[in-house]
Amino acid sequence: MRTLLIAGAMLWGLVGPAAAAPMSLKGAMAYPFTSGLVSSPDGKRIAWVREVAGVRNIWVASGSGAQPVQVTGFAADDGQELTQVVFSPDGHSLFFVRGGDHDGNWAAAGNLAPNPDASPDEPKVMLWRADTSGATPAKPLAECDAPAISPKGVIACEKAGQVWTVSADGKDFARAFFDRGRIVDMAWSPDGSRLAYVSRREGHALIGIFGGPALPITYV
Repeated sequence: MRTLLIAGAMLWGLVGPAAAAPMSLKGAMAYPFTSGLVSSPDGKRIAWVREVAGVRNIWVASGSGAQPVQVTGFAADDGQELTQVVFSPDGHSLFFVRGGDHDGNWAAAGNLAPNPDASPDEPKVMLWRADTSGATPAKPLAECDAPAISPKGVIACEKAGQVWTVSADGKDFARAFFDRGRIVDMAWSPDGSRLAYVSRREGHALIGIFGGPALPITYV
């Protein structure tokens, strides 16, 4: 009987007020949504993506007593997703990717990025950097995806299926090495001297390890 009473009360709470004030499509789409929660290497900060009325921004919280800080200033509902959020080794910077369709089953024709608001400027999948204090505006660094940051602060990312590296200020953007496959799932060694990755080939895949420009790639 107690279970029936509770269920009845819950059902009335759902259908009673809703009959008087049904939720609108605008109201449903404006509901806040969070995703992509990550922590800094030292565990002192967390960051996440918050979407409100289609507008995506990244927030950072430091400790239980501090107020969360919005570290990006995007203001448009333009359909450009924020993903691949990762902290720098010292926890003072955030790197993230803006644009793309990372939940898609396959790439669009021509490998074009989504453009749901029909912008005349072609959207690009861009790597960005933000200050975790929110004191300085976030800025784009390079056209690449899936950043992997070494303990030494070297940023590796993927562009056109190959590994590229870029500095934290957006300079020195160059391809790191050549691989015959399409590279995904990069991971640095604990000392930052080697980069492991998956090389996708037709019908199979290999695990490669890049140890420097003077060394051949090791496939394990």
